[in-house]
Amino acid sequence: MVEPTLAQSRKMFNDFMKAIGDSGVIEKANESLLHIRFINKSEILFKSAEQEDALRGYTVSGILVLDECAFIPKKIIDIVLPMTTVHKASILICSTPLTTDGYFYEMYNCWDSETQRSFN
Repeated sequence: MVEPTLAQSRKMFNDFMKAIGDSGVIEKANESLLHIRFINKSEILFKSAEQEDALRGYTVSGILVLDECAFIPKKIIDIVLPMTTVHKASILICSTPLTTDGYFYEMYNCWDSETQRSFN
């Protein structure tokens, strides 16, 4: 999961932990690294777009979430989208609209109905 800021990544991590922390499905959670590992060995990593170099080198096998995508710079999106290529992972792009330009706006207006879905 990629958020525009580290503060938003921490908030999302904390929200997840509040929602599922006592459910018994978490094997390990690291608040410093913003990482949750589940008992089935799947993981959620909460990353910040502010930490460009720390985003490199990952491969996504499940789903890549770009939260508040309208606030994530295009150069960061260009770094994280290839992470989905190896496993053909899905990408969830969500945001509050910011402007009528940028990647989020392009994806919303130029989507391919065969491979993508848009929800208002």
